[in-house]
Amino acid sequence: MLEIAIQRLRLDRAASIVVGDRALDLQAGKAAGLGRGVLVATGYGGQGEQRTAARALADARFRVDFAADPAAVLDLGLFAQ
Repeated sequence: MLEIAIQRLRLDRAASIVVGDRALDLQAGKAAGLGRGVLVATGYGGQGEQRTAARALADARFRVDFAADPAAVLDLGLFAQ
């Protein structure tokens, strides 16, 4: 699904962000070549093992951030105005 969106919308992978409540969501974004993932604490994201797994995904090409809920992602200042 990510690949289809990337191709159809002609997204810049490195500048794109995946937001999810599971580390698996972020892992999918990383595998697709996205540059950043945000784990939200709502749903499964509030579980400690999800945060630990998400942190483990971070490297020089994939940054991992955390937000309290989907609305708080906007507070991270990741999106151009």
